[in-house]
Amino acid sequence: MSLTNKLDVLAGERAARRRAEVERLLAENPGRLLRTGNIAAASVPHRATTEAPRGEGLAPARPIHELIVNCQRMDGESPGVLRTVSAVSAAPHPEGPPHPRGYSFAPAPSRPLPSPDNWSRMLAALAADEAMGGTPIESLAFLDAETTGLYGAPGIVAFLIGVGYFRRGNESGGGGLEFVCEQYFMEDYCAEPRMLETLEQRLRGFAAFVTYNGKNFDLPLLRARFVMNRMRANLERPHLDLLWPSRRAYRARIGSCSLANIENVVLGLRRQHDIPGSLIPQIYFDYVHTRRAAGLVPVFDHNAQDVITMGALLLHMTECALDPAHHRLADARDMAGYGRLLRSRGMLDMAAAHYERAASAARDAAAANSSLCELAAVYRKLGRHADAADIWRAECRRDRRGGLDNPMACIELAKLLEHQLRDYEAALEHIANIEKLASFSAPPRLTNERAALLDDLAARKRRILRKIERAARKNP
Repeated sequence: MSLTNKLDVLAGERAARRRAEVERLLAENPGRLLRTGNIAAASVPHRATTEAPRGEGLAPARPIHELIVNCQRMDGESPGVLRTVSAVSAAPHPEGPPHPRGYSFAPAPSRPLPSPDNWSRMLAALAADEAMGGTPIESLAFLDAETTGLYGAPGIVAFLIGVGYFRRGNESGGGGLEFVCEQYFMEDYCAEPRMLETLEQRLRGFAAFVTYNGKNFDLPLLRARFVMNRMRANLERPHLDLLWPSRRAYRARIGSCSLANIENVVLGLRRQHDIPGSLIPQIYFDYVHTRRAAGLVPVFDHNAQDVITMGALLLHMTECALDPAHHRLADARDMAGYGRLLRSRGMLDMAAAHYERAASAARDAAAANSSLCELAAVYRKLGRHADAADIWRAECRRDRRGGLDNPMACIELAKLLEHQLRDYEAALEHIANIEKLASFSAPPRLTNERAALLDDLAARKRRILRKIERAARKNP
């Protein structure tokens, strides 16, 4: 058998395994995962088909624009580019019926948008980019692409691109804030240039991008596809990648910060229709080869909910960062996570407030002490040296050996007393206490770490004594 035939056989076996995985998921998730014909009948009753199924359990071969709600062809060519639009309420305490496809902007905002100044500060802080500051919420484009594989592999194409944005009010005049998700679908590879051109024109009206891991995946892939099609890509905008602030805020509690885990654990969202991302490329390959749209509806749902979740996550993180006492910040690890996030962005006053809450809400001593140590470092940068010294003094007292087993607390307290507070007597007393405790330790217990601590304090003691002598000579 030739190498080409072997590769064809391997590809066929891989496709068969993926199709078997789809069938297994359908069988194991009745009511959550449905076949396309059932989904279309449930969401658009007047379009429900009465045609008998062809084959074993397969829905009739209907065009994709008949199976997707609000789906329209962008031009008269086929295969071409399809566009669909979905909107959900993003206002506090949303009213009205839920979205017919089950899309959810969750959790709903608990309060109106912050003031323009606070919004600008938080947007720049989350993005770690001052260029994001001042961008109105309606000028943010939320991007997510479904692709034929992982970026970096040859021939990878984005066949479905979701573009989300906020807008005021709605067509029915209900007012409030809405989140809109537009999706652009490439029916075949030959339609890629038209889809890229349509996308580039659509994005011209937005001032900045918001993605989830888009700096490493979505935007580099789109730029590469523009280059491969010999097209100019106008994709240079300020960019907020929500993956990085999410890791700062939540990794200590939830571990993996994939968007799916953030949805489940942080936002409390349970999707009604979804499909594992690993199956999406094969579903598109099957569609291109057979023109059967049986698996594409869940792919559209997956992409739309990803985009909507990014909008909900942005408002959620903005609310929590601005309010350390927010009711959704119930875990001390999240409070400390926001403290670390804001501290890394230079927003020290707000970071201190989150650390204070984390220290008081911690359920175990280790978590409380960790938050207190980070809080002391923030206090020192804020010039609140006495407060920082109180924390380190308490840390030394907490140690059963008076600080001898906590070298960092001993040294930090000595630094503050010597350099910032200039309380030489208190510094010498602190050093004398540590040396006295060390003298009672048996030689085997004088570890290298303790020896380094005593050497540091001895050098500090000599320097303080010299400072006292110089001050005495100046003021006899």
